[in-house]
Amino acid sequence: MKSLAKRAVLLLTVATTFGVMAPAVAHASTDSSPVASDMQVYRLALQTYDHERQVINRAYHLAWVHDRATELRKLHSAKSAARKSIIRAAYREAIVEATAVWQSALADLGSAPEPPLGDHIR
Repeated sequence: MKSLAKRAVLLLTVATTFGVMAPAVAHASTDSSPVASDMQVYRLALQTYDHERQVINRAYHLAWVHDRATELRKLHSAKSAARKSIIRAAYREAIVEATAVWQSALADLGSAPEPPLGDHIR
C-alpha cells in the first residue's frame, strides 16, 4: 500500500515536471533579448510552484482514495467486530502516514515565490 502511494507520487512528479518544462522550452524566445524580465521569471516560478503543489495534493488524494477503498473492501469481507476494528485502525494509521508525507512534501516545497519589487507593469 505504501509503495503504491510512493510510486504514484514519483510518477506524478515526473509527469508534471516534464509537463511544466516542455511548454517553457517550446516557447523559448529566439529574439535578440535573451534576458527575461523579472516579472516573467516570477510568473514562471509561480506557475511551477502551483503545479508542484497540485501534484502533491493529487498524490495525497490518490493515497487517501486508495486507503479508503482498501478499508471498505476489507471491511466487506470481515466477519467479526474485532477484525473490523483492526481494519479501521490500520486505515487510520495509513491516513496518518499519508498526511505526514503530504505535510512533509509541502514543507519541502516551501513558500510561494515572492513577486519582484519595483515596476510590476511591463
